[in-house]
Amino acid sequence: MYGGSSVGRANAVFTEVRNTPLDCLNTEGFRCRIREAIMQSYDDETHITDDDEATVSKNAPVDCMYHVHFLSSADVKESDMAEIYSFEGFPGLYLIRNYFTKMQCNMLLWKTLSEYINPPSNSNLSQLDGSLTDKIWPSDNFKKFKWATIGHMYDWGSRSYKGYSEFPKLLVDVSQPLLSHFDTQYEPDAAIINCYTKGYFLRLHKDDAEETDDAVINISLGAPAIFAVGGKDQNTVPVSMLVDSGSVVLMARESRFCLHG
Repeated sequence: MYGGSSVGRANAVFTEVRNTPLDCLNTEGFRCRIREAIMQSYDDETHITDDDEATVSKNAPVDCMYHVHFLSSADVKESDMAEIYSFEGFPGLYLIRNYFTKMQCNMLLWKTLSEYINPPSNSNLSQLDGSLTDKIWPSDNFKKFKWATIGHMYDWGSRSYKGYSEFPKLLVDVSQPLLSHFDTQYEPDAAIINCYTKGYFLRLHKDDAEETDDAVINISLGAPAIFAVGGKDQNTVPVSMLVDSGSVVLMARESRFCLHG
């Protein structure tokens, strides 16, 4: 399902986004170019012959793909066969699809909305209203919600951590078994929850405010999105991947401080 064709379509879309001036995004012309890029990737796929397979395989950003059955210790009664992808030129970068089952995704979404994003966690809403004590979800305020930080609280203005709220044990429990599979073990104590609406995109950035090189875990819940990872500077062409609900992107080793968004 996630072979060269899906990678090609994701790369086609990301290339259009990257090459389009900011003031031209979300215009009809931009949307037309996106549609044309996607259709062209389908056309390119249908014209691949047997003689081309070796070249396509050589040029594909996916370096390795294999299947593994994860057994987690965190309230997991079932576990699907997951697909793991590594990427050529990006050591320590892994995409794990189907890591969480649909039931587990629903549980994490419920916990996130009903508990994690609400006070005393820091959020874009609590910064606007320091007296906010009501739950963000369900309420009209949720329409304005963009992000929340839990555990060690990140301050976007100073790009530093200020304050602390109790970090959810569930997130520790679901993270540690995954980390152990990749020979990187620590106890997570901070997380940023981002809420992306349809059509929203985040500029490439680095997670370099932390005084640690521990791996970063990105958990995707809800609608599918395109996740892009570049190099440590602007000279590396980013690789983009499709992440759907239940997917995890692990950034460790050299990829830990790469640009992403």
